[in-house]
Amino acid sequence: SDNEGLDAAFAQALVYGLGQAASKLEKIDISNLPGLVPRAAWGPELGRFIASQQGGSSLSSIRASVHPSSVMDVLQGVSRNLGLTSLGLTHARFHEGVVQQLVHMVGSGKPCAHLRELDLTYSYIGDTGAALLAEVLRGPGTGATAARAS
Repeated sequence: SDNEGLDAAFAQALVYGLGQAASKLEKIDISNLPGLVPRAAWGPELGRFIASQQGGSSLSSIRASVHPSSVMDVLQGVSRNLGLTSLGLTHARFHEGVVQQLVHMVGSGKPCAHLRELDLTYSYIGDTGAALLAEVLRGPGTGATAARAS
């Protein structure tokens, strides 16, 4: 539909703007973005943006609201940006498959093990998901020092 094209164009424009400012920023909080652009259009662009900030960027923290189907896109970006130490994925309902993706990426020796903080505030992960994440984050060699969920 026409709206899908507009949503994608808006997401690309937003990523471009963030990229222009990112060299001066340590933290970005775009957790209220869903009011402006649907989260499904935003997630893949966010993942590419995070990956592009490796190296010369001072960016260490991102907090965003993404659609559950885009969590893996974001985690792929995080895995390529070792300078990013804090990730917040907020305001989403993550089914067990999405929690499994998180567990696969954040545990010891995993692609996103460099994260020190994982914030899932206002995201629903369920009792099973909470138990899975807690087990992985308490494991030996995991760098996480803080994890939040509500």
